[in-house]
Amino acid sequence: MLSSPQPRRVPRWLLCLLVFVFLCCCANGQNNDTSPACPIYREFDVENPRSPQYNAPDGCRCVDGMSDLNCGYCESDEACQQVDSSRVCRSGLDFVSGDVYKAFQCRLYGTLESFFTNGKISVYADVPTKSIHMSVYNTETINDAHSINCHISGCNFVTGSNQVKCELAVCNCTDECASVTKSVVEGMISGNPAEVITTASENGYDSHIGIKIEGAPFDIEALCNATACVPDPDNAPLDETAVVATPISNTNVDTTEHAPSEWKSSATFSLIVLSILFGMALLLSICIFLPIIATWWKTRGNSHQNFRRFSSNQLSYDEYQHSSSQPKHILEFQDIHRVMPLKGAAAKAFGQKEKTILHKISGRVESGTLMGIMGPSGAGKSSLLNILAAVDNGQAKNSGQVLLNGKMQTQGYRRKVAYVQQDDTLYGTLTVQECIEYSAMLRLPKSMNLTEKHNQVWKTLQELRLTDIATNRIGTGGANAGVSGGERKRVSIGMELVAHPAVLFLDEPSSGLDSYAANQIMNVLHELATRNRIVVLSIHQPSMKSFLTMDQILLLGSGKVMYNGKPSQVGRYLEERGFPCPELETVADHMLDVVSNKANHSILRSPAAYNNSPHSKLPASPRFHDEGAGDGRPVVEDPFPRPMPAEPSSIVNEMMVLFGRTSKDIIRNRELFLMQLCLCTILACFVGAIFNGVSNDLAGFQNRMGAFYFSLSFFGFASFSSMDVFVKERHIFMRETGSKYFRVFSYFLTKTVLDTFVLRIIPATVFVVIFYWLMGLKSEPEAFVVFWATVVLFNVCAGIMSICISIATPTVGQANLIASVWFLIMLLFGGFLVNVQTMDAWFAWLRYLSIFYYAFEILMTNELDGLLLSFDAPGYPSIPVQGEVFLATIGMKVENQTRDLIYMCSLAFGFSIVAYMLLLLRVPISAGTHFRRMQNETERLSRSLDKLETVHIDGDEEMEDTGSDPPTPPHIAVTNLHAGSAKNYWLDLGISRSRSTGSPSPRSGVFQ
Repeated sequence: MLSSPQPRRVPRWLLCLLVFVFLCCCANGQNNDTSPACPIYREFDVENPRSPQYNAPDGCRCVDGMSDLNCGYCESDEACQQVDSSRVCRSGLDFVSGDVYKAFQCRLYGTLESFFTNGKISVYADVPTKSIHMSVYNTETINDAHSINCHISGCNFVTGSNQVKCELAVCNCTDECASVTKSVVEGMISGNPAEVITTASENGYDSHIGIKIEGAPFDIEALCNATACVPDPDNAPLDETAVVATPISNTNVDTTEHAPSEWKSSATFSLIVLSILFGMALLLSICIFLPIIATWWKTRGNSHQNFRRFSSNQLSYDEYQHSSSQPKHILEFQDIHRVMPLKGAAAKAFGQKEKTILHKISGRVESGTLMGIMGPSGAGKSSLLNILAAVDNGQAKNSGQVLLNGKMQTQGYRRKVAYVQQDDTLYGTLTVQECIEYSAMLRLPKSMNLTEKHNQVWKTLQELRLTDIATNRIGTGGANAGVSGGERKRVSIGMELVAHPAVLFLDEPSSGLDSYAANQIMNVLHELATRNRIVVLSIHQPSMKSFLTMDQILLLGSGKVMYNGKPSQVGRYLEERGFPCPELETVADHMLDVVSNKANHSILRSPAAYNNSPHSKLPASPRFHDEGAGDGRPVVEDPFPRPMPAEPSSIVNEMMVLFGRTSKDIIRNRELFLMQLCLCTILACFVGAIFNGVSNDLAGFQNRMGAFYFSLSFFGFASFSSMDVFVKERHIFMRETGSKYFRVFSYFLTKTVLDTFVLRIIPATVFVVIFYWLMGLKSEPEAFVVFWATVVLFNVCAGIMSICISIATPTVGQANLIASVWFLIMLLFGGFLVNVQTMDAWFAWLRYLSIFYYAFEILMTNELDGLLLSFDAPGYPSIPVQGEVFLATIGMKVENQTRDLIYMCSLAFGFSIVAYMLLLLRVPISAGTHFRRMQNETERLSRSLDKLETVHIDGDEEMEDTGSDPPTPPHIAVTNLHAGSAKNYWLDLGISRSRSTGSPSPRSGVFQ
């Protein structure tokens, strides 16, 4: 029987192999990815970017706990130690010494979030290569397709800083991008410098990263967590064979200490400008209130004390007025001749190029004398008075000499004499006492203290009988009527009298007054003359009482002297000449009637009349000349000391007094300031309400431009209110500078600073505070400061330009017209109406003269810098665009803000200099210049007289004289003047040339 075969047994070794393979397979099933770890890619190909999870060769992978670009983002120390046991995972924003890289795992935020919903971004900052890699993707992980890949090179990593500046950003938009996004990324972003800034975040992320690329319409923003594997300071150095690159030396990291982030320079400069302006305001307040406090402190309890001595060698003024040793003054004028050039129709009408206004007038007045210069209209009264007072009067040529105490005056004459003009140009808002007080503070010498000056003011009020109305305002007429016409005239006299002049000139002091007021003025002037003063006035037709008040009259007719003597003798003089006074007519009226008839001039000026005229019997006065005359005539020294030092006031005192006076005028005449304030408040509310809650889109961009330019236009044309600052006070300015009240610089600085503060700074500040926040502009403090400083500085510049134009033009109407044209031109080149980039070069330079251009650029860049606007044109998808892109389209740059502020300051300063120079041209010429011109003209005529032609005149020919010198003998030698005033001299001599022979022939005329 056969047995069954036995089954073959499996070899033991095979069974062990199968078990080993099974166990290995089970073990390997726990991790299906058998690819090697990925290296760090330092070479970045933007067209074919490689990352550990996307488009990488060899199927590389990140170790557990590491992710994102170049496997740089670590989740724990263990993850880092899988690569290198000496490294730990560190989170944080700043770069520290020894850092090799920093990885950011982010969620898109801001602009790109609208393009990629739930989009993510990975950033890898590589220190050794000074570059930054960035990938944007819209998938769950970075393992899938990317949308945008960027490589930013030339980066400067600063130790301890969260800000990195790079030289070049190269970006590529894949097929995952829309066409609009692709054009923006590759057309605007790629190829420009970039800046990466990281800041702390409070939205569940460690940081907020912003990548600002120059020229890009928006910033790339994301909320990130940042980590990196860094050396563990407690362990040994790194393993050089590790997969992660070894640390690079610190030479790749900028270790320079950098200051913390500061305000932008334009905000800092704006603060400087505002500080200067408000510092000036503080100084202004001190200048206004300090004199008031000092005056009260020094005069309390002493207001009625006698004057104290201001010099150990001089009497006080109160003692001086009653001193018997008071010096006498002598005013002489010799051969005063005035010729007015004629042009155009006037020259044709007169048949000559010159007209003689005054013919060789001479006279003499002593202290204690009230002399009246009388005559009909056109007789030359005001012309003679202006010459004696050294007041310039047009283009006329004057010759002769004016001597005070025997000397021709070249310096300080206007501090020794006073001139009261016919027009009463006074500040209507000031009181009677204040007008005289300010004159005393400006003109009395520094050696007098405040008590003495106030006592001098009170004494002047008593002399002029103004104490009862001392606290009454002058008034401006109409509803603000103040003192009467006669009282205004006495105030004008008091303003000159308070300086204690030796000679007082008055032009028509009784003009426009009734008989009673005129008599009061004449009585006051007569009383002033009796107190050792010379009073000379021109008067047209006084009453008999006023006529007899005068001590001496100088009667003129057609510019010639008809009578010079006492008023009480003029009736007899006229009667002897065949002009008896009618019974029912006063001598003063009759005298003017006789002189008004030119046919009577030859009788009144005949040799017989001269010999019997009272002025022919006046005592002859000695001839006085300057030292070193060199003509052999005696030189007489002035034996009398000055009763009052002619020392000018200090510039500080002038400014303090002018600040106080002008501030009182503004406070009491505050309608203009209140109107400016109300208009600025109403307009700020109105415009702010219209543009309230301005949006960040195209409409918001347009609204911002319109609101800013409208505001600037308002302040530009509102500055025309500065026209009145100098125009309405021009007569006061010329009178006071002509009388040496103050320096031009003191006046200009005072008026300009007060106008700037009251009408420019305060209203503009009120407008900005309301308008800025109501419109809803940027809330950053530095942005508000820049806006505030720009509007204030613009308003100041506009005001100074208006002041400059008003000084250069004679009337307010002309000033308004020129200013309107100038501001419209600046408005045109301001950058709103015309794009400055499209202008022709012939006109484009004009924008640099436009304050609108500078201010508008500052306001626009200040608001749009860093602002993201939505470009939402109809029919196109909405595209977020950075504000700088809009600015670039209209030719504006953020970095120009400080430059524009400096240029506006320069324009304000430059126009201030021009305005000051123009104001200097308005100042009347000095007395020394006036008298030197007279002397030069006299010498020119004297040199011409050396070229003599002998002309014989028959003795029977009737001749006339000037009334001051004896008649010329019948046979005389005269000068044939071939140019200038030659014809006038021939006519005055009664000689004309024969047209046929050129020889002189007799002719009726007046001898000079």
